Amino acid sequence: MTNHADLDPYIAVHHYGLGDLLHEQARSRPHMIAAIDGDHRFTYAQFDERVNRLAGVLRARGVGHGDRVLWLGQNSMRVMEALLASARVGAIFCPANWRASVPEIAAMLDDFDPKVTFWQHEEIGTGNRQARDGWKPDSHWICHDGCDGEDSYEALLAAADPENEFAPVDTGTPLLAIYTAAFSGRPGAALLSHESLLIMAWLALQSQKIDEHSGYLVSGPMFHVGVLMGTLGTFLAGGRNAFVPRVEAENLLRMIEAEKLTHAFVPQPTVVQMREVNKDGAYDVTSLFADNQMSDWKIPMIMPADAPAIEKMGGYGQTEIGGLTSVLWMGGQGAGRAVPFVAFKIGDEDGHEVPRGQTGEIFARGPIVMCGYWNRP
Repeated sequence: MTNHADLDPYIAVHHYGLGDLLHEQARSRPHMIAAIDGDHRFTYAQFDERVNRLAGVLRARGVGHGDRVLWLGQNSMRVMEALLASARVGAIFCPANWRASVPEIAAMLDDFDPKVTFWQHEEIGTGNRQARDGWKPDSHWICHDGCDGEDSYEALLAAADPENEFAPVDTGTPLLAIYTAAFSGRPGAALLSHESLLIMAWLALQSQKIDEHSGYLVSGPMFHVGVLMGTLGTFLAGGRNAFVPRVEAENLLRMIEAEKLTHAFVPQPTVVQMREVNKDGAYDVTSLFADNQMSDWKIPMIMPADAPAIEKMGGYGQTEIGGLTSVLWMGGQGAGRAVPFVAFKIGDEDGHEVPRGQTGEIFARGPIVMCGYWNRP
């Protein structure tokens, strides 16, 4: 069907990406806290201005539609800022595994070919510098922590124009790149669109019982969709995201108590460490757990006991299909039912659906499914 001229204005009206969501949160929740990171606390209005400034920094360095932006660092509110700034200018943002070796980082740089790279000095700076020096020493690298000078993150933000006018971005185009396990001996970056991330956020909001009063502890790695689901769900709901650079038991306990957090991503080994540190009950973590010994811990994705995903645990998913997309909280048995944004079938090698009861490959279709792998078949 060809477009009728009268429909043209509505095409622009329908554009709504992750960057637009931040504008709306800044308008409707200007004084509510969006991000907590160490001593930093920013409202949605302040966060929106910082993202506008960062988008200006990217634009000044020639970043536009389809260009790549890489994050080589631990967790930080700046990961969210870089993701949202990339959304504003139409770029593709990749938070990399900060534990990667220098050869692995070098391979990622060659593959992803970022126009701008944000990097961390503390703890992992030596490896980042080695990878940069062996790649393109004159490329745009911005130090996000502890670096003085004109190429430091905060200095660039302070000098940038908080202009908030950006050209519309096709929300079906890639925004987030996540390097996944290798299928042929070489990891590939799965590309998730604006649309996919908004759906992922909505599903997390529903399944984890997140609302604007929620506080999410971003303690798992932000290069993992299991963590990003909760982070984006909290952002969509207008809640608070509290960032810690890495998992450290006492710091997590301190953050939970201080901010009265209600949701988190904490794997079992870390819970064991937290129980040992808090065996005398020094920290009150009952905003998140039933008691200070965290006796009700069940899965890394921590949420209220009456959240749908806890009451009916289980499902199937992977990065390439936007995280968990067949879930028990939607009904059914085993891996549950497909969420409303994806269609599944079991098919043969030619893609034809096989009769019920036969085995085959899982096929998925829908707006939450990835846009393919970067630089791969």
